[in-house]
Amino acid sequence: MRRDCAADKYRDKYAWDNYDITISGNTMYTGFDGFIYIIYRATPKDDDGLPYIPETALGYLEDYVETYIKMKIFENAAVNGLIQGAGDAYKLYAQQEPGKFARAMKELKMSMITLNDYRELAEDNRRRMLSYERMWPNAFDKYIKMV
Repeated sequence: MRRDCAADKYRDKYAWDNYDITISGNTMYTGFDGFIYIIYRATPKDDDGLPYIPETALGYLEDYVETYIKMKIFENAAVNGLIQGAGDAYKLYAQQEPGKFARAMKELKMSMITLNDYRELAEDNRRRMLSYERMWPNAFDKYIKMV
């Protein structure tokens, strides 16, 4: 990366003579010794170069992506008048999309939770319930004794 290729806010921040980086093929050459930290964010792709959609336990993510793609295809077809009845299909998929998105997000969030996280949630719920039981200790005792 040369000084003239850097973003405006970084251009005058560093002494670029000492921190020049040159990339030639698969090799990176630097004017300094040390580590280079690279943050790489990209969409994972399969062998054909198509985006990879991970399989989930319940399949809600695949279902959402399929619905979203169909919705966009029928939206384009309805706007351009390419397919007769595309507007109705678009409405159907547009109605289904928010619900499927919510299910996919819940499934992805829950897939990250471990057994230890469930135990922490149960302990937190127990602590919260104890605070209410301490407020009315006699009421709970009388109710339990009556039964």
